[in-house]
Amino acid sequence: MTLALILVGGGPARAAGVTLTVSLSPASIAADGASQSTATVSVLPPLRAQPLALYAPFDSHISVGPVHDNGDGTYTATLTSSRSAEVTRIFATDALGTDQVFPATLTQVGASVTSVVAVTNRPASPSNPPVTNEGVVLLATVTSLADNLAAPTGTISFNNRGSPIAGCQALPTSAQGIGSVNVTCVTSFAATPSPAELTAVFTPAAGSLLSGSESPADDFPVASDLTSTSVTSTSTPVIGAPETYVATVTPGHAGAVAPTGFVRFFDHGATIASCRQQPLDGSSTATCTVTYPAPGTHAIRASYSGDANFQSSDSIVLRDSAQILGTIDASMQWRFRYTSRDTRVLELILSRAPVGSRVSITCSGGGCQFKRSTVVVRAPWQCGPAGSSSCASGRTVNLTPQISQPRLRAHTRLTVAITKPGWTGKAYVFAVRASLPPTVQIGCIAPGSNRIAASC
Repeated sequence: MTLALILVGGGPARAAGVTLTVSLSPASIAADGASQSTATVSVLPPLRAQPLALYAPFDSHISVGPVHDNGDGTYTATLTSSRSAEVTRIFATDALGTDQVFPATLTQVGASVTSVVAVTNRPASPSNPPVTNEGVVLLATVTSLADNLAAPTGTISFNNRGSPIAGCQALPTSAQGIGSVNVTCVTSFAATPSPAELTAVFTPAAGSLLSGSESPADDFPVASDLTSTSVTSTSTPVIGAPETYVATVTPGHAGAVAPTGFVRFFDHGATIASCRQQPLDGSSTATCTVTYPAPGTHAIRASYSGDANFQSSDSIVLRDSAQILGTIDASMQWRFRYTSRDTRVLELILSRAPVGSRVSITCSGGGCQFKRSTVVVRAPWQCGPAGSSSCASGRTVNLTPQISQPRLRAHTRLTVAITKPGWTGKAYVFAVRASLPPTVQIGCIAPGSNRIAASC
């Protein structure tokens, strides 16, 4: 008896009371012309010496080995893949080729190859490489190696030294062509570490007939970028008041990497001692604060030392003149009651004290109840037509309550100093005597100084 059969992968078929089952192991192989799968046909009830054949009518390049009768109702044959990426139907039949039913399916997965290059908007060369933060276009190309050029559908991810590049991950491939697609991403790099080591990884989509692939590493040199440094002052320098200079370092290409390191400040070419190594902050600025004790012109320059990603640079010179804002011309009136034993203050009133000035009273000697007391001359809290006080720049300050109680002994010194940043101050020094009124010396205080001098 001759039995005409088609063998079915993964499912049974019935003919003349016979049940057939076909399976492929594995059911998916590489489309490389060498990978193999074993087809097994089970026949129930077992039939001996029944000739069977396996074939792939839609892919003539699949090689089908001899069908082996295992003698137990099963038949096996080795299938060798073609180089076409596809789902291929495998048929089984008897010698007469009759009663064909659903075929088994063999998935052949084609290989792919991925390459990556990086380009800039200008001609770049080993002697003129891209620099830190300069825009770079990454180009990945995925090519199908299957004979039928299956579409490389899936995603591309770009990496640098094995680490993901932000914004360049899981980028979908587009249907640009059947056998080859390109994917681009714009990014930038830092000079350290250099060179960048770029790779592109192709991940096939679910159901794709191509395998994934990764490009060989492409070395991409990156150089340090140029910078420019500028220096500004926050205000007009005033004698005796802190003055802050701000250096700003600007890279040639703004981006994710910012300059780091230090700035040195110079005055007339000499390093400012307190500003030898001022660190850059997160906004790429460094500051230097100085106080000038005397009037004069200053030539300020800032020098950025550079770092691994950015080159050094110097600012142009900023010329600044430190000056005195004015001279305090406050006046004082006083009255004392004195005896042979002690002296008491009956009246001590300061007139035309500038708003913002400080009035310091010091007492040294017998009878002092304090060493120092300070009064800040403030503007009235209410000014103008609605207020009860005027907004004059000078005010009258009654100091009597501060020192009316002490009974000062002979040789005690009472000093009243009126100072204001940037101004030449004024001082009154009262020397207590027995049975005589105190002597009074009036002097001046240079801006930024605490010393009372006869003239400033």
